[in-house]
Amino acid sequence: MGKLSGYFEATDESEYLIIGNFSTDESTETAAYRDDCFNYAYYYIDDVLVKKSRRLSAFR
Repeated sequence: MGKLSGYFEATDESEYLIIGNFSTDESTETAAYRDDCFNYAYYYIDDVLVKKSRRLSAFR
């Protein structure tokens, strides 16, 4: 299992958060571990935490 974390600054108040890859197929880097792999994958994400934090100027 892996862990992903990060920060983003919202421009407006929102009710929903969408997690995904919004790049084109051509600009998405992929790696096939076998020649018979499919060209897609599904990821199940759980335990998502979104919270307000103090503004950090180091991330600008």
